[in-house]
Amino acid sequence: MKLEKYKKTKAEIRSEVLRCIRTQPQLSIKKHQEAFDLNLGAFLKKQTGIWSAYRPLSNEVSPSVSIHHSPHIRWAYPRVKDQSLEFYLEPQVWTRGSYGIEEPDPSHSKLIPLQDINACLIPGLAFDRQGTRLGRGSGYFDRALESYQGLKVGLAFAAQVFSESLPCEKFDVPMDLVVTEKETVMIHHHYSNSIVEGEHRND
Repeated sequence: MKLEKYKKTKAEIRSEVLRCIRTQPQLSIKKHQEAFDLNLGAFLKKQTGIWSAYRPLSNEVSPSVSIHHSPHIRWAYPRVKDQSLEFYLEPQVWTRGSYGIEEPDPSHSKLIPLQDINACLIPGLAFDRQGTRLGRGSGYFDRALESYQGLKVGLAFAAQVFSESLPCEKFDVPMDLVVTEKETVMIHHHYSNSIVEGEHRND
């Protein structure tokens, strides 16, 4: 995908990214997704513990194939509660929540404290190479992850990662790395390259 040079405001960037995604041929998106599955899958093979993931919207990169091939990791999923997120371990029953996203049914799933989760896979409309994430504007992930000490992994297609800095506010939670179909972008906050080799632990 090719994106036009983005505007200055978050709203304009969101509009530009969504427009570019919507205009991409399905075959092109499929090829990008297949390459993404290979890259994320290779990364996850080196990881362990409990991770959170997400059920994607139609215009989001999907981690589903890589998750399916990572049974060595225990997976949790978020559910919107009030203005933030709560997480459920290995849900079997799903409901439709905010924005039509599939969420764990809390009456059939085990609630897990966020601090017990080693790492989070997080979708975004855009990222920069300093770890700034631009979401859809609801702020759910930023509020949930405000004091989270585990690994934060942004997921996107390569065209959604910008060299120039994105707008960033004090409540925006930065990523520790970003995985695309082409590369794994290391941000280097309090983690080192050892996370790519599977040495990261959050005991």
